Amino acid sequence: MDIQTTLLTSLRKLAKHHTEETLGDRRNYLGASDIGYCPRKVVLEKINPTEHDLATLLRFQRGHMAEDIIAMAFTAAGYTNFERQVEVEVDCEVPIKAHIDFVFTSEIHKIKSVLEAKCTSSIPDDPYGSWESQLYVQMGALAEKFPDYTIRGAFIALDLANGEVEFFNGYSPEKTIFSGLLRKAEALWSAYQAILGSKEVELDSDPGLLCGFCNHLTSCP
Repeated sequence: MDIQTTLLTSLRKLAKHHTEETLGDRRNYLGASDIGYCPRKVVLEKINPTEHDLATLLRFQRGHMAEDIIAMAFTAAGYTNFERQVEVEVDCEVPIKAHIDFVFTSEIHKIKSVLEAKCTSSIPDDPYGSWESQLYVQMGALAEKFPDYTIRGAFIALDLANGEVEFFNGYSPEKTIFSGLLRKAEALWSAYQAILGSKEVELDSDPGLLCGFCNHLTSCP
């Protein structure tokens, strides 16, 4: 038995099932994380999704494990006021759905707190810009849906290999940032629809730390 082939095939099936179950068909909307990443990569992946290699699939599973660890820890600590994988649609011209890892609710104080879990091989000194963009979309969407609540946001970053954890707290919705991200989403969605309509579009690229992991790197201008 070729163990690597078995793992690759099985993990691809698991990833496909997990995506369909929790996120649906991502070709039909923009996720909060899409808006923070390179527009070129996001559009090309929606049009022609690439099959992930074993390393990427293992990173996905590591991320799921990290979320489960966090949920188990909060449950063991006695917290019962949180929901997982909360879907919130943004009220705008573009179909945008935010899938939030954890939402903690205090009915007494009318507070909803977003906690986004990130599993990395090395915890950064500060959250990446793409992380923050995702969080601002999530908080903005939640603020629109629950105008009577105060919305807060935070990240918890885990490095499972080295047993390290970092908590980045103190975020709250910013209308100016949220509006700017929605404008970016509109441009991204417009380009995506144009390409689906067989029009020639020069996609914007956004060079960053994750370029080395992009499946479309070799053709990137």
